[in-house]
Amino acid sequence: MKVVELRRRRPEDGAVQRLLRVYVREPGQPAEFDLLAPERADGMRSLLAEGIPDGHGRQLHLSDGDQFLAALVQAYNGSRYWAQVVEENEEG
Repeated sequence: MKVVELRRRRPEDGAVQRLLRVYVREPGQPAEFDLLAPERADGMRSLLAEGIPDGHGRQLHLSDGDQFLAALVQAYNGSRYWAQVVEENEEG
């Protein structure tokens, strides 16, 4: 299973907050998600509904599975807001 989390550094204290977990259970399957920060659920759902650009002019969505995960990591790579691949031993 491939897993990516969207995280942010909270401005008030610099702590890392996990916002969203997106995963693909099997290659070729659509991505699924878990909301990890209920207070940000509306924003996370909007982000997922809009899709993520893939760098080739195409918007990818959860139905694009692994490609969506790769685009998520590529699109969100800032120091205060980023998507990160989660290793098996990090999954909670």
